[in-house]
Amino acid sequence: MVTLVGGTLLTVFKLLRTYIRLQYTQGSISEFITESEFGHDWSLNLRRDPRTSKLPQLLSLLQSIGATPPNLDAAEDTICWSLSKDEHFTVKTTYDHLLGNEENVENFPTRLIWNHRIPPKIFFFTWTAYLNKILVLDNLQKRGHQLANACYFCLRNEECANHLLLHCPYTREIWAGILPQFGWCWPFARTFALFLQGWNCKGLTTQGKRIWYFIPAAIAWGV
Repeated sequence: MVTLVGGTLLTVFKLLRTYIRLQYTQGSISEFITESEFGHDWSLNLRRDPRTSKLPQLLSLLQSIGATPPNLDAAEDTICWSLSKDEHFTVKTTYDHLLGNEENVENFPTRLIWNHRIPPKIFFFTWTAYLNKILVLDNLQKRGHQLANACYFCLRNEECANHLLLHCPYTREIWAGILPQFGWCWPFARTFALFLQGWNCKGLTTQGKRIWYFIPAAIAWGV
């Protein structure tokens, strides 16, 4: 049996599409196995020599499928999902596997971003800001655009997502008008992502929590 799990499977597909001859891409596993005096060996029939940068991926491919091919017999090739007990694919097992390999996923502010009460274009923008991917000047510079970088509001610092949404004096005034002034200690995090992760709604009523979850997306979109 050949076992492929997670990101390895995607790597295998990319390598096969790039290097395996077209007539073999729809073949069975047995077509990639040859017999020799030493037993069975893989015969991948590469259509061109791999570049040096791809050699580690090809070695990873061989490690994934095993240095020794499975025994040839009359049985048909089958696909088994190793993450399920019954070996059948399910979305749940895939999701659980991805969560298990994702760092800090437990801190993701789901209620602040994937909130069905927030318009899609707004929660998508908030998600993009959380990932520091919004098209502010510093990100445009990283993409190769030659631009003078200065915050549009204060002209004191470079325009980046964290400055624009949190630390700009004008933006801080907006947050100061929203956050409670008495009985709360609310330090501003270094990044917008950490700020959302620390957005606390303890002590609020049910209706208050619903409104509280709207605030970060509303301010980010408004700015």
